[in-house]
Parts: sequence; structure tokens; C-alpha cells
Amino acid sequence: MKKIILIAACVNFSQAIAGSAGVNTGSSMTMGPSSSVYSMQSATNNPAMSSILVQDDQAWRFSYFPSFGISSEIGDVDNFSDDLDELIDIIDDPASTQESASQILSRFNTTLEEMGESGYLKTTIGVGLPLPTLIHRSDRFGSSFGISASIRGQAGLRVLDSALNFDEQNGTFSTGTSLYLKSGIERSVSFSYSKPLLERANLRFTRNNVLYGGVSARVISMALSKQVTPLQQLDGRDVSNVIKNEYDSNLNESLGVGLNVGLVWDAVRYRVGLTIDNLNSPSFDYGDIGTNCQTREENTVARSNCEAAAQFIQEQGALRARETHTMSARTRVDGLYHLTDRWIATGSVDLAEYNDIVGFENQWVHVATSYEFDNNIVPSIRAGLQQNLAGEKLGSFNFGMNLFKYVSLDFEYGLESTSVNGSSTPRRFGVALGVEERF
Repeated sequence: MKKIILIAACVNFSQAIAGSAGVNTGSSMTMGPSSSVYSMQSATNNPAMSSILVQDDQAWRFSYFPSFGISSEIGDVDNFSDDLDELIDIIDDPASTQESASQILSRFNTTLEEMGESGYLKTTIGVGLPLPTLIHRSDRFGSSFGISASIRGQAGLRVLDSALNFDEQNGTFSTGTSLYLKSGIERSVSFSYSKPLLERANLRFTRNNVLYGGVSARVISMALSKQVTPLQQLDGRDVSNVIKNEYDSNLNESLGVGLNVGLVWDAVRYRVGLTIDNLNSPSFDYGDIGTNCQTREENTVARSNCEAAAQFIQEQGALRARETHTMSARTRVDGLYHLTDRWIATGSVDLAEYNDIVGFENQWVHVATSYEFDNNIVPSIRAGLQQNLAGEKLGSFNFGMNLFKYVSLDFEYGLESTSVNGSSTPRRFGVALGVEERF
């Protein structure tokens, strides 16, 4: 059962989408949520950007293909997935190890406690859909209108630790240690409107000292699920199959609307943006766990999972039976400066902490730079750093390039590392791909 953690975290997405919150798709993986004219993602980050993204001699701008991004983060517990796999094998077959019972208890009870404190893996996948992702500028109304669609998914896996015990009479080991998986799939359609708010006479839709404002309404369909899977109940079965089979039983789907507002001051050599996302703080409910367990058939996985969840809720207070995810209102500022006609620097910062779909704390700072070349093979390269000021406070080095004018390819490589399968690996890593019109 190697790579048990990775499989468990990603299995939910294999059923419906290959791909919330938390991952920047396309070139935004490196450049962050900046007000750049080179990415359609800028209009998603700040609705006021819709008025700037369409050139003066055009009325439309749209993306031809989906943009894609995936990012993973793992806890700082060296080789804990290997230890977890080994423990499952020992529970399934105590004869699979040469260690004595006292050695196993001493080693794994320490390991389980460490797993409960730091053991987690989070995977975020985002897909920005192609048409109808478009922006239309209307000279008649002096405004710009946009529409976009996206699918985003996130899974977070934690370890809920409980003591390992040994039954001398039967020669077996037992533990209440469980895998706790929270996941969400967000499908949304966004409608935006923007226009110049403050400008010089007869300079509409120019790039000189204009203040733009924008609003957007995002219709959100959210599917949230959480589940507890005891190691003791796997009994040799692949954890990915167990999680997949039980996913729908705790799934709850609901609709909501998120309202966003933004401002952009656009000057000759610089641009400054202010965005407030989820101004109305829409909420979505998770499916219940650990309730009405007696209604489930005895000696089934569903009954065992329910009873394990109830134990962690009632006896340890580690979980909540009913939970709501609220997309808290959050404010972000960003800036862009033209060092030369081809070389730009960007930065952005979240002004407060917020929780993502699976409950991890976020507050991101991004800084990046990009250089434009006069050729169509590699028209631009970029590099940047990002740092989470909340939660685990992890940072990443990001880099990317554009290929053949339309394709963007970006990578994320964490600054902190841990050990997995005996090898050092970054605690954050990701890749993003986008195809869109540039100018």
C-alpha cells in the first residue's frame, strides 16, 4: 500500500474531474494575483482589470483552451507515509515484522503522536474552462463585461492519532488511529462588469492615469465531503477504494453566490490594485459525520467509519459532526511596475488570514518579475517567490515561461523540505499550464 497518502488525497477527483481554492492557474502560479495584462486570470483576480485587458483597437478578448494548475503540500513528518503503511501491514499481519511487541508499541506510539500533530497532505487542483471565458468592451456603454467558468477541487488528509495496543492473548495489535479526509469540488460561473471611474477628458480606455472599478458575481456550486477511515478497518483493502466507496455517503451539495469588488489605478509605468473577494461571505455545509450510526448496517465499512468519527467527536473533541465552510471576505492589494518597456516587477499581499475549503490557514505574499523577449518561441520568462504568513508558513520559488506565444508553463518548488520514501522532497510543489491570447 505504498503512497497511501497521495492516493487518498487525490482519489475523489478521479471520479468526475481532473481538477480550490489556493492554486493559481496558468502564468499566475509565478506572477501571483497581480494586475498583469498578459494573463486573462487577472480579470478573475480583480474584476476591474476587465477594462484594461482588451486592447484599444479591439472589442473582445477570450481564452481558447483551459488553464490548469495543481499544487500539493505535505506535513513535516519525515517518511510518515512509509511508517503508516508499515503499521497497517503489522495490524493486518503481526507476523510480518521481526520486532517484539514492546518495540513495536514504543516505536509506533511515538510515531502516531507525531503524525497526529504534523501529519497531513493537501492537494489543490484548478481548471479554468475555455469559452465562454471572454471579455467584451463596449464603447457605447463605456464599460467592459466578462464571463468565466472554472472547476476547482481541494483535498486535505490528516492523521487522527490514537494509542496502539497489543492483545497478548490473541497476539494482535489494535488502534483507533484514523485517516481524516476533507474535500471540496467547486464549480462556478462568474459575471463581471467594469468601467473607468476617474479619467482625463477624452482618454477613455487609455492606459494613462485612469482609475478603474469593477464588480463580479460568482455563482458557486459546492460539493463538500468529510470522512473518517480507521486503519483498523482497512483489513487489507486498498484505502483509495474504501475512501472512494464512502465518498458519496457524506457528500453535501449546495449553491451560493460570492460578490467581489475591485479597483485598479493604471498609470504610465505602474499599476496598483485593491480587491475584496467574497464580500458577502457565502457559506456551504459539509456532510455530517458520526451521527445516527445505528441506522447503518452492522459490520460494514460505513458503520465502522461512522462509529470511529463519533468517538473522535465525543471522547476527544477532535472533530465536529456538523461543519460549515464560510468563504470569508478577504482584502488583497497588488502592484506592478515597469522597470523597462520589457521588464516588469509585481507583488501582492493578503491583508488578513482566511481558511481554504479544507480548513487550512492562508495569507499569501507574492513577489515576481517577468521579462518579455522579441521572439515567438520563448516570448517571456518569469520567476517569483511566495510565502504563506499563516498556518505552516511555507514558502515557494516559482518560475515559468511562455512558449510559442500562446502557451504558458509554470512550476512551484517549496523552500522547505521533508523526507518521503527515504528521499528529500519539497513540502510544496506544483505545476500550471495555460493557453490564451497575449498582447
